[in-house]
Amino acid sequence: MVPCDFYLFGKMHLPMKGKRYADVEYIQKSSTGILAAMPGNELKHSFGMLLDRAVLKQKETILKKII
Repeated sequence: MVPCDFYLFGKMHLPMKGKRYADVEYIQKSSTGILAAMPGNELKHSFGMLLDRAVLKQKETILKKII
């Protein structure tokens, strides 16, 4: 996982923190299990936060080009 995944899925950070995974399949199974257990409204909120962050970053980039 990369840091932006932890930002998007903050609830995934704690269960996965400090663990070593033998292969990609095990990482996928672990993260899929965590996501499946997450209530839909929390998942929707996480995606909303990512979208807000992306829009803010885009606005900052545009302002830097103007100034």
